[in-house]
Amino acid sequence: MGSYRVEEAGRVLRPAKLADLPAMTEIYNQAVHERSATADPYPRDVDDRRSWFDRYQWEAGHPLIVWEEAGQVQAYCGLSSFRSKAGYDGCVEMTLYVRQCQRGRGIGRAIGEAMVELGRGLGNRVILALVFADNSGSNGLFSRLGFSLSGHFPEAVLFPGEHEHPRDVGIWHLRL
Repeated sequence: MGSYRVEEAGRVLRPAKLADLPAMTEIYNQAVHERSATADPYPRDVDDRRSWFDRYQWEAGHPLIVWEEAGQVQAYCGLSSFRSKAGYDGCVEMTLYVRQCQRGRGIGRAIGEAMVELGRGLGNRVILALVFADNSGSNGLFSRLGFSLSGHFPEAVLFPGEHEHPRDVGIWHLRL
């Protein structure tokens, strides 16, 4: 785990710990219910998310950090391997989620900027983000972080259910 830590005005940006997993799972499940930021159709429990958490390895260039205020995790962001083929080494995918009641305060941008710098410092060369095309908040965030929209997957996601419609996904990238 990295020694990264930033403290300012009651806020802490630090590496995620296993003890943070329940709060991170709660934040993730908010996005699952909203169907605006993940293609996962069903809420997950902490046990489900343990293998996800274990994939983040700082020494491999795959950090996972949290934004904490008043002792509570409000957001998290990570860089994971994009593909398992050696030619993709250094090309990572960013995951970023902010607690629903904390959105619009600049937390996403702050944790995203920190992650871009961490990714660069860990030797990564490209960061990708897959974002629902109709998620204007996330698309705006990645644009402000300096990412460029480089691809579009029409109807890439279809949630189960009779009233669901296919969702387009944009591919954002940032060369470090």
